[in-house]
Amino acid sequence: MATERAEVSAPPGYSEHHTGYAIDLGDANDPETDLSVDFERTEGFQWLEANAAYFSFELSFPPNNEQGIAYEPWHWRFVGDQDSLETFYRARSNGDRDRRNSSDSTRPTGKTQR
Repeated sequence: MATERAEVSAPPGYSEHHTGYAIDLGDANDPETDLSVDFERTEGFQWLEANAAYFSFELSFPPNNEQGIAYEPWHWRFVGDQDSLETFYRARSNGDRDRRNSSDSTRPTGKTQR
């Protein structure tokens, strides 16, 4: 059960959401695409791609991202000030280091975050 849950939700301390700078977004006109790769075909996603940077947001996990996290077109993070950038990169760095140092094969990989 815990392994299955880890496949769809990062364990505590391994999610961008715990930093307070990440959000999952959807399109109210196309709610069946919420938390789905299909969200990328919505008008909401197209708007985000064109405008999110103006509001200091970026797509957290684009295709083939360096973190090795599954593509999540609904998952965006605020990167608008020094404090948010430092918090995010510190949390990501700590999580990467912890995963490299872990020899416990039962520990969730954090490959999918929500």
